[in-house]
Amino acid sequence: MKSFRFLVCSALVVNIAAGGWSCSRRAVTLPSVTNRFGMKFVEIPAGNYRMGNPSNRDEQPAHDVTVASPFWIQTTELTQAQWKSVMGTSPWSNAPDVRMGDNYPAILVTWPQAQQFLTKLNELDPGHGYRLPSEAEWEYACRAGSTGTYGFGSDRKKLSDYAWFDENASRVGEKYAHAVAQKKPNAWGLYDMHGNVWEWCQDSYRDNYQDAPTDGAAYTSREFDSHVYRGGGFRNAERFTHASSRAGLDDEDQSDNVGFRVVMQSASAR
Repeated sequence: MKSFRFLVCSALVVNIAAGGWSCSRRAVTLPSVTNRFGMKFVEIPAGNYRMGNPSNRDEQPAHDVTVASPFWIQTTELTQAQWKSVMGTSPWSNAPDVRMGDNYPAILVTWPQAQQFLTKLNELDPGHGYRLPSEAEWEYACRAGSTGTYGFGSDRKKLSDYAWFDENASRVGEKYAHAVAQKKPNAWGLYDMHGNVWEWCQDSYRDNYQDAPTDGAAYTSREFDSHVYRGGGFRNAERFTHASSRAGLDDEDQSDNVGFRVVMQSASAR
């Protein structure tokens, strides 16, 4: 197990569980592990935060969420090499305007195909509980203690330092998902939480947070045939890259602007 030090710049996330921690303007050490497929994960501490945005309809009502237990989240979007090492396929092959290479995101993957990947990953590397993040976990990890518009605060001028989005990608002729980890990470060491590609979450999509879980769990319902994706992508305007921005996509839809990152529940095989 390795550890890396990151500067946490907002003293606004407080763990209310026993043995927890509080976030402060100081360097903290977050454990990280890399699995046999080259997927690196950082342990996200338990804590609570304010989820949503009262200014946008589908991000209302803003509500307090408590993430009671730590979890591990991949530091980058799943790469093409990591997908191929598990599945042996390349869904993005022969698609127009797609860059191919080991460190480019695995894209053109539907939500059910992401679930198939996770099922096989759990079979090949059992005991870790690999899954998609809930959108509450995703936003919590994206914010990394920030209560601003982005995970690094609210200064829009800094967005290009952290994200590939329309202004520095598609609108300047780079109409493709970029290699992961080219931009700055957030305070918890996570890359491309803003922009590059949207990321599937476990939750069923509906256009509000009415009666949403407050414990960090995913909202799931058979009434909906679409799922949440988060973070914005290289084709999207700045407003879609906000930490609170959310949208839904039909389960069978594929896009070169959509990928995912993996969560594991435990770093130690059971």
